[in-house]
Amino acid sequence: MNGAIIGCGNIAFFHARAYPQVEKVRLVAVCDKNLHRARKIASLAKNCQIFTDYKKMLKEVNNLDFVEVLTPHSTHLEIVKEIVKKGLSVNLQKVQTVTAKDYKEMLRICEKKKARLRVFENFRYYQPYRFAKKLIDKSRIGQAERVQINKIGGSKWSQNYQYHWLRARKWRITQKENYSHPVLFDDGYHKHSLVEFFLGQKITRVRSWCGYKNILPGLKIDSPAAVEYFTDRDAYGLFNTINTKMRIPHHFYPCDEEIEIVGTGGVIKIYGGHGLLFSEKNRSSIRQGVYLIDQKGKWQFFNSFDLDIRQSFVAGLAEFVKFIKGDISEKDLIFNQEDAFQTLRIGLAIINSLKKNGRIVKV
Repeated sequence: MNGAIIGCGNIAFFHARAYPQVEKVRLVAVCDKNLHRARKIASLAKNCQIFTDYKKMLKEVNNLDFVEVLTPHSTHLEIVKEIVKKGLSVNLQKVQTVTAKDYKEMLRICEKKKARLRVFENFRYYQPYRFAKKLIDKSRIGQAERVQINKIGGSKWSQNYQYHWLRARKWRITQKENYSHPVLFDDGYHKHSLVEFFLGQKITRVRSWCGYKNILPGLKIDSPAAVEYFTDRDAYGLFNTINTKMRIPHHFYPCDEEIEIVGTGGVIKIYGGHGLLFSEKNRSSIRQGVYLIDQKGKWQFFNSFDLDIRQSFVAGLAEFVKFIKGDISEKDLIFNQEDAFQTLRIGLAIINSLKKNGRIVKV
């Protein structure tokens, strides 16, 4: 099965490196307006064609089965339209669109063309999070009633390197792409998804607060920030995020997470996510993995699974291939269209709450 990538930014490295690890799947073409970036991603595959115009790529590459779209959010709808015209399946990087209207239109077009579409949210494929969900589903902590996610942002580079890194990703802080809230709307998408995933209940209301920190002269980021998520059955979630000057080791982005899930009969704690703050490599006194405190107050620790978050891209690609082949249905996806739409609605409600000075807003 042959795939292509449109958009060769940082996230494309993780997508491209997954191909050799999934049986009978090849990366045969890449496209980016920046030829240098396209060449970098193409170098990760054998005999990979390089393009700077995605329409030309779709026209000239005849052996494609699917395309992965990793471009800025506002471009997704138009690109997906062109892909499904060719009868190809689409693996779409989150955030799928910046409005609910555009996502509805995207779904309508895909349904009309009978094209398979999957929005990819890699955190739901991360093995420690999958394992924690299994513990919840087996009632190891009773009914989950609170989920708290703490994110710590940091830096591993010199200020000069960070400046160029941020300049290359300037689109993330724009109103057009992320409502000028890349932490809460873009990266926050992972967190909104996980809170609902662990609670097992629909989030119906949110309340958000945000400070704005200058990370470079003239460049602000929406951190520190906090979000409260509410359900109709009194379960709730919290997401706290702050940027620091810490040097956080990582394979992904210079930040890390810790998660606590409190149930009626126990607690689950998960250390590690984006980064390696809690890893043995960093000589952490807290072991990266999943902790369970049962009803008797006894601790158990689990880490006999892959702790490398990059493997979530491998698991995601493997599932997407099964979906294309028809081995699993859309509703059986770990993160399906309903999940994607709900997570987008949560993100939009959070932006709405900020506009209303932190009032509770319906999702």
